[in-house]
Amino acid sequence: MKQNFKRIFGILLTFTMLMSISAPCFAAENSTAGSGINVSITFSDNSDGSIIYYNENLSLESGVSGEYGYTETTSDEISVFDALIAVHKAVLGDEFTKDTAKNYLDISGGWINKVFADSSAPFGFMVNDRTPNDGVYNESYGSYTAYTADQAYLSDGDRISFFFYGDRSYWSDLYAMLNEESKDCESVTLKLSGFMSFFGAYPEESIVNEPIEGIELTISRDGVNFEDSGIKTDENGAAKVPLADSDYYYISAKSDTENGVFISSPIIKVKKASDNNAYTSETKDTLLKNISDSYTDTTDFWTALDMAAYGDSDKLTQKSEIEKLIKETAEKEDASISELSKAVLAANSIGLNAEKIQTDSKGTVNLADRISQLDVNSLGYVTNSIVALYAYDSNNYNVTGSLDRAALLKNMLDSRAANGLYGYSWGGVDYNDIDSSAMAVNAFAKYYLAESAADVGIDETLYNDIKSSVDTIIDGLSNLQGENASYGNANTDAMVVIALHSLGIDPLSDSRFIKGSSNLENALLSYRTDDLSGFKYLSTDEYLNAMATEQAFRALVSGKNFSDGGKKPYNIYSTVVQSSSGNNNQGSSSGSGSGGGAGSGGGSSSSTLLENISDSSYTDTTDFWTALDMAAYGD
Repeated sequence: MKQNFKRIFGILLTFTMLMSISAPCFAAENSTAGSGINVSITFSDNSDGSIIYYNENLSLESGVSGEYGYTETTSDEISVFDALIAVHKAVLGDEFTKDTAKNYLDISGGWINKVFADSSAPFGFMVNDRTPNDGVYNESYGSYTAYTADQAYLSDGDRISFFFYGDRSYWSDLYAMLNEESKDCESVTLKLSGFMSFFGAYPEESIVNEPIEGIELTISRDGVNFEDSGIKTDENGAAKVPLADSDYYYISAKSDTENGVFISSPIIKVKKASDNNAYTSETKDTLLKNISDSYTDTTDFWTALDMAAYGDSDKLTQKSEIEKLIKETAEKEDASISELSKAVLAANSIGLNAEKIQTDSKGTVNLADRISQLDVNSLGYVTNSIVALYAYDSNNYNVTGSLDRAALLKNMLDSRAANGLYGYSWGGVDYNDIDSSAMAVNAFAKYYLAESAADVGIDETLYNDIKSSVDTIIDGLSNLQGENASYGNANTDAMVVIALHSLGIDPLSDSRFIKGSSNLENALLSYRTDDLSGFKYLSTDEYLNAMATEQAFRALVSGKNFSDGGKKPYNIYSTVVQSSSGNNNQGSSSGSGSGGGAGSGGGSSSSTLLENISDSSYTDTTDFWTALDMAAYGD
């Protein structure tokens, strides 16, 4: 990463820090009040690459600030400043007391003006690789408003990085991250990347994470004493580290002070592979069971879908609450395309008829058809078209509005970037959105796999464009994999795995998705937690990540059903659970084959047939068998 803009970024950083840190702040969301949490903490001095403190599992309790005399910062919440107090206590021991604390660490009006008795060294911090902020874009300085340390509240499992800046003139230091790229029985290959710490409170699209070249790695066996390895990162930020035995190693990186490249020192805990096929079917089965068992009380729509696809819908204990949330969405005047679409999928997952949701204020609401009544101009980003198409095709629902299947498919095709994938541009640079590209494959799958345009009710031009688009996306997804077959995080790996299943492509064996000695599914499994309770987002994370776990679970369920079904195309978003009252007539199913047109009619839907026969034919029946049928249907 180049340092050509050191001077201008230093000036901008100084301005932004003055604006953001002194600005009024509010409590961060998702914090834990009045209870203990566990976090991982790294404190480095970027000026020489030394590790001042590291603890991968530090327990914190609320009220620490008050115990050491920092009365202006007392709160039931546990803050970054509380963590900083804990670090001082751990390093200084008995020297750090309530009477002496402010000799080493002081804060005034949110400003930390002394750390480890040094009042001159510029100091910074990140939580989960970003500067804690309010998430509200401020046009005055082009970023979010950063929280001060006493108002940046923590949650269980957070990763905190404290650092003294190495560049004490312009604060041009890079915030660095180490990720595991691949490993074998003898070594591990890591990748070092980062961005200017200045950008920590900027929107995601502004943060350019680039490889860092020429940085020496350091190695420790205990996470305390790090020694120089003599191994430096190449032009891609990669470095291969030999490992002598099967124990864990702690690997970090230190600033290249000679060339003025200052970085925070990340730490990754690694262990060489015991063999090249470390992930077994037993591993997957255990993960599926453990995660499923943890989801029985979920009310989340996506998780309900996952559980239904896994065959555990009957284990959901909060179906009445999920139904309540679906009805609230149906009654909501300004419900978005995304909200309505997810409500359709959730209804399918708990045995409700998405075409006949009973509400207090609106009577019977057809969720799927209500989506089609929305304005095409309200689609926004392409994912809205994607999830709406998931909803329509999940149970071959009939829709009558102008926002029909053809309109959604056309919007998806028109939203592609020049390279045929989905993405965005920032500052003249194009970035790929791999997750959305994968999600689009699931939505296109039924039309791509159809033998003809007529089979799915679309015109020939649209059909051919879909064929070409999916082929381009698959090629692009293959080309974007890393050397270890991963895309760099569990979430993206999971989305691509799910996409491949919908086309009948096996991520375990298809040569396009094998890189080196690893395949895409093994890459996903490399993010599993050691206790097999879930998944981490990044390989450097110490703890389970909720979203990574849910999406990885979805991918594993998709893989199980794909394999159990003879590796034929399987689309998890077409999961429909039969209602005990008979309002749906399908069990779990895959809708990736043909059937259901793209126009407003959408083909002959089983739900539509049921409704038509019930409404128009049998309401005045006196036949005993027909009366039984109507009772079973719930009418």
